[in-house]
Amino acid sequence: MLLRLLLLLMSPTLVAQASAEAIGPAGTEISASVTPPHVVVIVADDLGWGDVGYHGSEIQTPNIDRLARDGVQLDRFYAYPTCTPTRAALLTGRFATSLGIDSPISKAVKGGLPLDQVLMPEYFRRGGYRTAMTGKWHLGAQDSAYWPQHRGFDDFYGFLNGGIGYFDHVFSGGVDWQRNGEHLDESGYSTHLISREAVNTIISRDVSKPLFLYVPYNAPHTPLQAPAQAVARYRHLADEQRRVYAAMVSEMDSGIGAIIAALEGEDMLHNSLIVFISDNGSQDPAGVPLMLRLLPVMREAAGSNHPLPGAKGLLDEGGIRVPAALWWPGRIEGGGTIEAPVSVHDLLPTLAAAAQLDLAGVRLDGENKLPLLAMEPQGRSKPFVLSSFDTDAVIDWPYKLLVIRKLPFLPEVLQRSFSFLYNLEQDPYEQEDLSALLPGQVTKMRDWLGAVERGAAVGRPELIPRGDNMDIFGGEVSRPPWADAASRTR
Repeated sequence: MLLRLLLLLMSPTLVAQASAEAIGPAGTEISASVTPPHVVVIVADDLGWGDVGYHGSEIQTPNIDRLARDGVQLDRFYAYPTCTPTRAALLTGRFATSLGIDSPISKAVKGGLPLDQVLMPEYFRRGGYRTAMTGKWHLGAQDSAYWPQHRGFDDFYGFLNGGIGYFDHVFSGGVDWQRNGEHLDESGYSTHLISREAVNTIISRDVSKPLFLYVPYNAPHTPLQAPAQAVARYRHLADEQRRVYAAMVSEMDSGIGAIIAALEGEDMLHNSLIVFISDNGSQDPAGVPLMLRLLPVMREAAGSNHPLPGAKGLLDEGGIRVPAALWWPGRIEGGGTIEAPVSVHDLLPTLAAAAQLDLAGVRLDGENKLPLLAMEPQGRSKPFVLSSFDTDAVIDWPYKLLVIRKLPFLPEVLQRSFSFLYNLEQDPYEQEDLSALLPGQVTKMRDWLGAVERGAAVGRPELIPRGDNMDIFGGEVSRPPWADAASRTR
């Protein structure tokens, strides 16, 4: 364990179609719908395991709790430990590692999620859906070919990069806020604006088509900013940063409630499939070694992954096991808990099966989990990989293999890899390394990992040439606002 901590201190941070009939938790038939369901995918940004009410948090999240109570909890849902890889895997059904994405895309990158990939909204559009996105993209900003409206979304409202000011919408010295490629100077708290746009999209939709709506919030990602009245509701919390963070989560939760209410008001909820996930664990100061708490990125750390170890950026459970729920009224509901592992790669094939989209011949790494969500027996899950910089985690249930492939700052001649093996079913908090006791299991999982395709690297900071006018890690830059500058290059 001590060796692993030392290594972490040195580190930077197929498809099977659904059966025609399935049985839900309450014994309801889940048959192929005459009318395809509306699909709403909601993503929180850096929300930790211990930051939702149904996990015992002091933060009030009644609407997220409703999704878990009325739908099903995905108790072992796995995402990547940082935002871009999770979004890439979500929208492609592929291992982000195979796409060359194992870290957040730097603002200096000219490209993004490879253009040869067909994304989730495009499959839905081909299936007759109207597709819309409101919120955070972070899959390519500098070249408009990578923007949402050119990747399958009929409508896009939001921002392109990794994080913005909630009130001024500024990213690294420029306003990053747009609608379909046109720069917007618009006032308002970003969480409220994203929620309002989602509601308006539902109300003003083309009623002749089913709706696919993707709502990736930037909350509660830093900077810690929230309306004063929202913060005041948490005045009882001693820690000032936690008060603001809690208010940010609650404002997002209220927006989710408004989306559900809009679906109800438009008589859509009875035929809507709603998914809620976090893109990774929170920046939980208790989840990282002491020395890492001194990093600038941890200055506004206020989330909680309790009781899971680790934090955003790390492949410990707290970095990758995230709150998740799915609700499809009348079909998948009843407050059940799915304890089998489900990964972000599985969402595309699962949602496609629910919508009866044709993915024949499409190369996917995820699996259709619709029968599992309907509480049907399902065979053993395939292994999957989650990556962060030069570290990989392979989950082949119940085992998790953590592989540190390369250590920073060391010359090549001194490099070697390290492995740690855990039985998550017996040891969910990763206290006992079994690698010396089960060398055969380690070899099996390392061999599987070695066969995983690794795409050409996209977005790694060390691959980006530094210039006088380019600060990779934040700060002011002397150039026009992001969306405005990019729109002029189209």
